[in-house]
Amino acid sequence: MQTDTAIEAVYETALIMAAYRAIEFNRKDALFRDHLAQKLSGLRGVTLAASLPGKSAKHASASYSVRTRLFDDLVLEAVNERGVGAVLNLGAGLDTRPYRLPVPNHLWWVEVDLPEVIAHKEARLIDDRPICHRRSYPIDVTDAAARQPLFFELAELHCEVAVCTEGLLPYLSPEQVSGLAVDLHRQANFRWWLTDLLSPSAMLVAQKRIDKHRPDIRLRFAPQEGPEFFSRFGWRPVRFNSFLEEGYRLGRGTLPTWSYKLAKTFCSESAWRFVCQLTGGVLLLERGEVADEAAR
Repeated sequence: MQTDTAIEAVYETALIMAAYRAIEFNRKDALFRDHLAQKLSGLRGVTLAASLPGKSAKHASASYSVRTRLFDDLVLEAVNERGVGAVLNLGAGLDTRPYRLPVPNHLWWVEVDLPEVIAHKEARLIDDRPICHRRSYPIDVTDAAARQPLFFELAELHCEVAVCTEGLLPYLSPEQVSGLAVDLHRQANFRWWLTDLLSPSAMLVAQKRIDKHRPDIRLRFAPQEGPEFFSRFGWRPVRFNSFLEEGYRLGRGTLPTWSYKLAKTFCSESAWRFVCQLTGGVLLLERGEVADEAAR
């Protein structure tokens, strides 16, 4: 179970993310339209986001907007092209996808997060109606005994489930991520897993930004082997979209354009892939066979 300090950090992070989505909403060239973001962030979220150092806040806002858009695209692909009938959003925070994405009304959207976060969201959205079926569960995702019955129930009810862990895994330990990967794989109907992934170097950069305003928050998961970390638990990497490349494709690059073009021009294909993985990105995983017998 999480400590009070950890709960406060999760709650504040969710408010800041909502504030960033509200900023994106007000841009003429917005990557997505979250009409509920400002309602969810409230004054506290705006204040927390504004308290971050200037360059750090600008970099974070652009990065998180890119991440949100990439997850939007993956969710729609899973629902419209892969036949997913339910999305399990672990560590959902103040996400509003069931209210804003053009998903079919028969889709089931299941959210799991800490009671404080769920309570805040329910109170703020009491007068709003989602596009699809939505259910929220106030469960600590790191509590295996609490999450396992929910996983089993969802697998019994739905033939094709996509799991979403946006912004969650970096805060977990490698052991917690391993346990979660095992529990998810035990459900045969959990076919797809959408997550973001940091490299060790990207985690160090992100930690330095976090230390400026919340030195008590520690990032803990950035596997040296990258996406292949999940293979031993039966999750096959299908696609990796780097934040570096996607940021420039979507007009939210965090480096000068000239430096990006120069690096891409003079890097070999293999070197460029390595650079892209170093910056982190969004990963699509598909359920397969367990490679590590100890993980069964």
